[in-house]
Parts: sequence; C-alpha cells; structure tokens
Amino acid sequence: MSFFRVGEKYQGIYEIEKVQSFCDGELAIARSGSSLYYLQSVLLQRQAPSRAVQQYRSLQEELVIQYIEAYTEERFIIFVRPYEKMTFLKDLLVLEKPTEEQIVQWMKRLVMQAKALKNKTMPMYLLLNQENIGVNENGELKVIYCGLDHITKLESNLDWGSFLYGLLTRVDMKEPISKIPSDLECSKPMLKLLQKSMQGSLDSISAQIESYEKKSQGKSFLEKLFGSNSKKKPIKMKKQDEDVKALQAVPERNALPESEPVPVTSNDDLIAHMKLEYERKQQELLKELERKQAELDKYNQQHKLMNQENHEQKRLEHERLEHERLEQERLEHERLEHERLEQERLEQERLEQERLEQERLEQERLEQERLEQERLEHERLEQERVEQERLEHERLEQERLEQERFEQERLEQERLEQERVEQERLEQERVEQERLEQECLEQERLEQERLEHERLEQERLERERVEHERLEQERLEQERLEQERLEQERVEQERLEHERLEQERVEQERLEQERLEQERLEQERLEHERLEQERLEKERLEREHREKKSELYLLQQEAERLRKLKEEFEAREQELLVERQRQQAQNQRETGSSDEELRKQLHDARIQRENQEQEQLAKQFEEYMKFMFKDK
Repeated sequence: MSFFRVGEKYQGIYEIEKVQSFCDGELAIARSGSSLYYLQSVLLQRQAPSRAVQQYRSLQEELVIQYIEAYTEERFIIFVRPYEKMTFLKDLLVLEKPTEEQIVQWMKRLVMQAKALKNKTMPMYLLLNQENIGVNENGELKVIYCGLDHITKLESNLDWGSFLYGLLTRVDMKEPISKIPSDLECSKPMLKLLQKSMQGSLDSISAQIESYEKKSQGKSFLEKLFGSNSKKKPIKMKKQDEDVKALQAVPERNALPESEPVPVTSNDDLIAHMKLEYERKQQELLKELERKQAELDKYNQQHKLMNQENHEQKRLEHERLEHERLEQERLEHERLEHERLEQERLEQERLEQERLEQERLEQERLEQERLEQERLEHERLEQERVEQERLEHERLEQERLEQERFEQERLEQERLEQERVEQERLEQERVEQERLEQECLEQERLEQERLEHERLEQERLERERVEHERLEQERLEQERLEQERLEQERVEQERLEHERLEQERVEQERLEQERLEQERLEQERLEHERLEQERLEKERLEREHREKKSELYLLQQEAERLRKLKEEFEAREQELLVERQRQQAQNQRETGSSDEELRKQLHDARIQRENQEQEQLAKQFEEYMKFMFKDK
C-alpha cells in the first residue's frame, strides 16, 4: 500500500515532494514550512505498542538520524526525520573505491552501533543494506533505519561477512554468500576479519577488528622507520645508486695501492690467465644482463596482455553486473507493484468486510435499542394504567359524593327554577313576539346581503382564474429557464472534464520526458565513469612503462660502466706488466733460494685475493640484479 504521493500532505503537515522505493517500503522527501524531512513507511509484523513508538521518539544515537515523530497506521509505521543530504554507500562505492582502513573504520562503528541498539529496553537491529547507510557532506557515517525485533517486518537477510564482502568488492549484495571466493584480492588480516564476520558474533567481530587495527599500527610504525609507501620509489633509486657505487668501488679495491710494492713474476701466463678469466666472467655477466633484459621485455609484454585481458574482463563483468542490477530492479519493481495491488485489493476486501460487519453490528444494536425502548414503554404504560385506575377509583368516589351533594342542591334549585321559569316564560312570550318582528326585518336584510355576497364571490373567482393563468405561465417560464441552466452546466462539466483529461495527458508526457532525460543522464554518467577508468588505467600502464624504461636505462648504463672498467683494467695490466719487467731486471741481480719461494707465495696470495674479489663482485652483481627484478 502506497502512503506517499507527490503533491499530497501527510497528516496535513508534510507536503510530499519526492518519493522513491526504499528496501521493501518507501522513502519520501517532504516539506513543512521552510524545512525538509525524510518520511519512511515500514511494514509491521504486528501492531506496535505505545512504548515502541516512544522508544523511537526518544532514540538518541550517534550514527542514526534522529526520529522526531512516529505515526502508527493499520499495517505500517511512518517515521519522520530531519532531512540530511548524504551519499548512500551503494552510490559511493560506484564513484570511488575505499581503502581497507576506511572499510574497517565503517565496520567498527556499525558493529558498536548494532551492539548499542541490541541492548535497548526493546531490542533493536541495524538493516545491513547499502541503501540504508551513507556518508553526509561532512564525511560522517549515518544510518537511516533501525528496526524492532518481532515488530517491524523490514529485516536484512545479510550477515556481517556478506555485507563486508559487498564493501570490498563494491557490489550491492542482496543474498548472503556461503564461502569466500578464492579470487578475492585483499590483505591477510582483512581475509581473517571477513571469515570471522561470516561465522562470528558481534563481540568476536569487534575483537577481530581490534586485532586488525593492532597489525595496522605495527605496519605504520615500520613505515615511519623505513618510509611510507609514497617514498618507496625514491628509496629504491637511492639504493640503486648505492649498489652502483659499490660495484664501481670493487675494481678500485682490486687495484693495489700505489705505495705497495708490486711483486715481480716472470710468469706471463699468469697475467694472460687472469685476463681470460676476467673476460670470461665479464661475458657471463653480460649474457646474464641480456637474459634479464629479455625476461624483462617478455614480462612487460605479458603484463601488458594481462592488463588488457583484466581490463576487458572487468568491463564485461561491470556490464554483466549492471545488466543484472537493472534486471533485478525491474523484477523488484514488478514484484512490489504486484504486492501493492494485491495489498490494495486485500485492503479493499477487508474494508468492505469491516463495513458490512459494522452495518450488521449497527443493525443489531438498533434492534436491541428498539426492543429495550419497547420494554420500557410497556412498563411505563403499565404503570400509567395502574395509576390511572387508582386515580379513576378515587375520582368516582369523589364524584359519587359530589353527586349526592349536587342532587340535594339540584332539587332546591329546581324548585327555585320552576318559579323563575314561570316568570321567564311570561317574559319570553313577550320577547318572542318582539323577536318575530325583528326576524322579519332581519330576513329582508339578509336577502340583500346574500345578493351582494354572490356578486362579490363571482368577482373573486374571476380574479383567481386570471391569477392562476398568470402563475401557470410563470411556472412554465421558470421550467424552461431551469432546463437551459442545466444544459449549460452539463456542457460546462463536459468542457472541464475534457480539459482535465488533456492536462493529465500533458503531465504524463512531461513525466515520461523527465524519465527519459534521467535515463540519458545516467547513461552519460556511466560512460564518463568508464572513460575515466580507462584513462586512469592507461596512465598507470604508461607510468609502469616509464619505470621499466628507466630500469632498462640503468642496466644499460651499468653495462657501459662494466665495459669501461674492463678497458681500465686492461690498461692497468699493461702498466703492471711494464713495471714487472723493470723490476725483473733489478731482481735478477739479487740472489738467494728464497726468491722463487717468495714469488710463488706472492703469486698464490694474489690469485686467492683476486678470486675472492671476483666472487664478491659476482655476488654483489647478483644481489643487485635480484633487487632490480624482485618486484617483477
């Protein structure tokens, strides 16, 4: 049953300006004076007691928009709240993706609010629906509706885990999930929190949220020590520079100090062997560098293809979800419309039955009142009859006594009357004679008056006939004018009805145009979001490509530096060879059997030291390459 219609006034106070479906009910924006209000209709499982309504009116919670009034209808309860502009989570998740920390903060506040509502005198619950929760202009989390256990019918079929999964995947969940999909991308603490939320109570969810926050605090402490995510790249470049300097410092350590005397050897094969060994290691390093470069190119190509595939999959998934959402909204609208019509039909039948039952009860009440009145009337008449009989008996007794008295008086009066009558008779005879004379005169006068009266009567009748004809003509004229007036009223009503139908048709066309315009704007908004996402994805790929090119450029510089090191090493070997030849001539003049043994010891020590330094150089280069490719 729909309570809100645009243009009507609810309770004669709130003028409805906008109506939209809200979960299984309606949410309207209404105006009263200069203020705006939310009006919400919620189905009831049973009639709400007065203390439930009072609890809503006195509810004061941080997240819940305050209830300023609650009206109970036959099967609904209507809530009135002050209007507060806000963006619901369903729309907010489409516009931007929140961080895990933001989602955990939302969950923490909602769980605390749910625990506070559950501890009320009459236990209450939160409706876990993205249409019921939003963020106002100040960035504060707000809740529209919270229900009463076993009284309000509007309840959520989602558990806390399914609701959290919807926030992470930016999907408006309608049904709960049985298990967590394996392809969900989130951190391990968040995955653990999601598992606890699906199978735990409010206390266990709160404990898991606290555990997540402790781990996050430890992570942020490490970031303070080693730098935040925003400074990782500069640190990485700094470390690369340090590695390059370390690699550059290796050949310098390989060279002997100028003050150290160079041992003299006559074995030219030693120098040639060292030169070949160095060249072999350099070639191995260059081959390893080329292989890493090829792997990097292959990885870039695969990464690009994977990004394209992921982008296409995300686009198809978004289109599929959008199509499913629209289909669900259409089916939901049809279901609600069918339920509304069915409810209206049942409501009409119920009202008709109530009306018939009231009429029957009214007839029975009237019949009982009539019988009661008849009984009272019968009793009253019986009492009056008995009273009348008593009074009649007393009256007869009084009359009998009165008659006896009157009889005596009458006899006395008759005697006196006879005497008087005799005198009167004589007087009457005299008077009779006078009367006869007068009657004769009176008859003559009456005859004259009769003739005069007949003449006047004829004149009156003539006047009445003329007046009757005039009144008849006036009546006919009035009837004719009345018929003309009724005809004009009928024509005027037909014209007004035609104008009303025309206005309704124009209003329907205007509403249809507004609906099409809204659909067009919604399509443009979705297209703009898709283009914006593609632009961001392209910028990200370009940024990654620039980073890979920068790394490749560093590798090329490193190869060039190694080539220069090789040339410097060859030049140093030539200088060492000349120096050895010069000292060889000097050492030939010196004798002693210890010369060959000392040369052998110096040769072995030099080979060992160079081997160690070459191994250290290879190890440092390998660590550098691992560092360069550890993020690949």
